[in-house]
Amino acid sequence: MLKIGLGGVSEPYLSLKFKTGDWGTHFPSVDNEKCKGCRDCEISCPEACIEVKKLNKKKFEVTFDFDFCKGCGICAYVCREDAIEMIVKEAYKV
Repeated sequence: MLKIGLGGVSEPYLSLKFKTGDWGTHFPSVDNEKCKGCRDCEISCPEACIEVKKLNKKKFEVTFDFDFCKGCGICAYVCREDAIEMIVKEAYKV
């Protein structure tokens, strides 16, 4: 049973039990060839669903945790290189 006390405070780590990634209508898709590794998307994500990994001096890989990504589009909005676009959920292969 979910217990939420006065002020809306719940037990620690309770949200890990509830996958919320199916809430959105769009998912981010990245073109890793365009990514310059600025990490703006990673820093701006309100759900901490993005990880930018450095593969070598000029190559980066961006991954998303779709269990918790809600498809807000902030990552695509802040991307300076236009490496992230939002794709309609039905067209995305997760």
